[in-house]
Formats: sequence, C-alpha cells, structure tokens
Amino acid sequence: MISSLQARDRYTRRHCERVAKLSLDLAVIYELSHEACQEIYLAGIVHDIGKMGIPDSLLLKEAALTDAEYKTVQKHPEIGYRILERLGHLQFVLPGVLYHHERWDGKGYPHGIAGQTIPIMARIMAVADAYDAMTSCRPYRQTMPVEKAQQIVVAGGGEQWDPDVVECFSVWLGRRRATKKNSPDSSLIPNHSVVEQIAKAAKVVSR
Repeated sequence: MISSLQARDRYTRRHCERVAKLSLDLAVIYELSHEACQEIYLAGIVHDIGKMGIPDSLLLKEAALTDAEYKTVQKHPEIGYRILERLGHLQFVLPGVLYHHERWDGKGYPHGIAGQTIPIMARIMAVADAYDAMTSCRPYRQTMPVEKAQQIVVAGGGEQWDPDVVECFSVWLGRRRATKKNSPDSSLIPNHSVVEQIAKAAKVVSR
C-alpha cells in the first residue's frame, strides 16, 4: 500500500518512514511497553495511507490549498481508517491513523476530541508528524530550520500537543544533538533499515 502511494507522491513514503522512526523514539522515552512502541512504529508507517483517496491535483499541488481543498485533504485520516479497518491484523494501528491530526485543545480533526481523550498513540504521532512536516521540503514550501520547528513544538505543548509528549520530544532532540552534528535545516531523524524495522515490529506485535 505504501509503495502504491509512493508511485503518486514520493514525499509521503519518506515522511511516513521518518514519522514512524520518531514516533518509536518518543514512545520509548515516554516509557511505553516494548509492544506498544512497535505498534506505534507500524502505525506511523501507514498513518497517511488515506492520502491514496486524495486527488493528485491536491496531493501534489505546489501552491497553497484553498479552504475547500484543505477540507478535502482533511478527510485522509478517515479514508485511511476505512482502508485499514478491514485488515484484522492491523486493528491496533487504527487509533493513530484516525486521530493523528487531533489537537490537545480540541481544535483538530476529524472529530475534535481533546486532551487524554486522544489515544496516546495518536498524541505521540501528532508531534512526530508535525515536526517532520515542518523540517522537510513540501511541494508548496521549503524546509523550516530545526531551531524554529523546535520552538513551535515546544510552544505548542498544552495547546496543540500533549505537554508530556512535547517534553519527550525535547529529550529526544537533546540526545540527537549530543550524538550527531547536523546542519541547521536537518530534521535530525536518523536513517535506518525500514524493511528490517518493519519485520522486527511485526514480529513483536504478532506474538
């Protein structure tokens, strides 16, 4: 499914891989169980699968979206949920797929739920998704510097994102900077073997 989406939009696959890796790292810092961490990783891999149902004219548009077009793009979590809910072995990813655009203050989508009503999987993925979106190049804008993205995420704790997850993000960012020197516009998310990691996660959650 991810390969099919990549055929239309190469950005989305790489984005999903990075969101999955960062979500896993944040879940570990949050001290979730090993199985829960692997479930979050797999949910990150497929979190944008609903974009298969979004027209190319919007998915690949280089200019800013109109309000009407943005509302169409906002349907992708529900589309992804409907695609994946029929796959019994992937039921555990559904909360992350459906709710990763919800906000701590209840102003997100698709259902406008707030606070701890949002599943922890989705709260973690929301931070990872937003950070990678800001620090990677999109068709309609250039990459945002890491420092600015960090400021936005930290400032959004308790409003847009779960403050505890934002604290985990700050811990993660400090560790990454301590172990690797990067240019100011690097996302800091390390590369890894996607196939190997997916196989490892699948083995854990299938036990």
